[in-house]
Amino acid sequence: MNFKEIFTKKPQCYGVYVSLIIGIAIIVNGFVNGSYHKEFIPEFSFASAGEAEKAAQGHVNALANGFLGKVSYTGSMKPYLVGGEIVVIDSTPFNELKIGEVIVYKAKWTPKNSNLTIHRIVGKDKSGFIMKGDSPKNVTESAINGVANARVTEENYGGKVVGIYRIKP
Repeated sequence: MNFKEIFTKKPQCYGVYVSLIIGIAIIVNGFVNGSYHKEFIPEFSFASAGEAEKAAQGHVNALANGFLGKVSYTGSMKPYLVGGEIVVIDSTPFNELKIGEVIVYKAKWTPKNSNLTIHRIVGKDKSGFIMKGDSPKNVTESAINGVANARVTEENYGGKVVGIYRIKP
């Protein structure tokens, strides 16, 4: 089969076109979202906050050491998390975390009684994981308060996001 037949002869051409479309979608998604290795997190949508919370609680009950969190409206994780979502957090061991995963942690520069921060792991060095929100406006957290101060270590790690429950608009 020659090159022209690959793109014009049925049914082979359908497979070629589908493969090309999927490949282009993956490349465009990488450019739009800034990364090719973002961790997949299951997402669920519900008509009401009550339904979402009930379903999320069922997810937590299936985990050995899970808990719920609610995303605040800071915009640091837009467009992935916009605020108002309920997230399920699992106590995945710190040494099993990978670049691209979304975790919660106690940011060292926030007041003692403030909420946990939800961001994506974008790197790692000897001081810990480097975090960043998905918003293009976000800078890496190493630029906020000095390199060592902005890392996530075992001491300030809270858990890995394993489920997202959204309320339909």
